[in-house]
Amino acid sequence: MFKTWLAHPLTKGLDIDDPRTTHLTVRQIIQEKSFLRRIYQEWYRAIVAALPPGQGAVLELGAGGGFMSDFVPHLITSELFYCP
Repeated sequence: MFKTWLAHPLTKGLDIDDPRTTHLTVRQIIQEKSFLRRIYQEWYRAIVAALPPGQGAVLELGAGGGFMSDFVPHLITSELFYCP
């Protein structure tokens, strides 16, 4: 079902977990599809609410094409494969 929500011409023939999918389109798809964007926004708000108070660094493991940095100032992102 998730694959259907992410269906996009740019990802045709690529597996959802293929690094090229993330690199090419995931962020764009999330921004274009209001349903997915709302899910991510709700998830990111929940994560921010659960962060301990203070000025410590926040590291996102497996950032992919997400946009958590819009919710966490100075977020440090990482990925398991090269992703600009």
